[in-house]
Amino acid sequence: MTRVLAPITTYTTKSEAVYSALRRAIISGALAPTRRLVAREVAGALGVSESPVREALRLLATEGFVRLTPHVGAVVTEVLDGELEEVLFMRAALEGMAARLAAERVTAEDLADLKRLIERMDGARQRDALDEYLRLNRQFHQRIYDTIDRPRLEKSIQDLWTQSERSQASFRMVPRSAARSNREHRMIVAALARGDGDEAERLTRRQIFTTVTMLRVGRHRRVIDARMHADRRAVDE
Repeated sequence: MTRVLAPITTYTTKSEAVYSALRRAIISGALAPTRRLVAREVAGALGVSESPVREALRLLATEGFVRLTPHVGAVVTEVLDGELEEVLFMRAALEGMAARLAAERVTAEDLADLKRLIERMDGARQRDALDEYLRLNRQFHQRIYDTIDRPRLEKSIQDLWTQSERSQASFRMVPRSAARSNREHRMIVAALARGDGDEAERLTRRQIFTTVTMLRVGRHRRVIDARMHADRRAVDE
């Protein structure tokens, strides 16, 4: 557990800090599906008492990241590929629509902010700071949707982002995925600058569909790895 979670040194409240640390570890895949989270072990790894750990686990359970079972405790939930793909397809539809609307409203200041975020993502990628890259990536897309003044659409998109955050582990499975993603960001900004809603929508949808493809690649690799492991066990026996 200590290899996955580091002691907490800064926080607003301890329960929020524990929640953030566990959530990041689950999204990144460091805490894998079906992993049992023992409050005592988590508390020891993070250097806190068990009380904030229990509070954090309850909150994670409401978001679907863990399952709480009497006499068992907390277990990291499994991600069903079909459900995750469905959420991503919904994101593609809504975010494509939002990008089209943004092309009609984006200002020079908005474009400058987006370009700065792209530069910051390049820096994070070059430092291999993937968590920072993913955080900036979400800020980039949110900055686009901030321009459209459609609060219900924005809320729906944010809810879907939360539901699909565990797809971000696909960036770790496919080499150079962050570099490709940021090239696409530049293309989206160029389309917005031209006021080309069709192209902004197409590029936004394509980027999300690429994530679906990356997830399928990861699933295929897991199947192959499982078969190889089974073959090795058969040979050993």
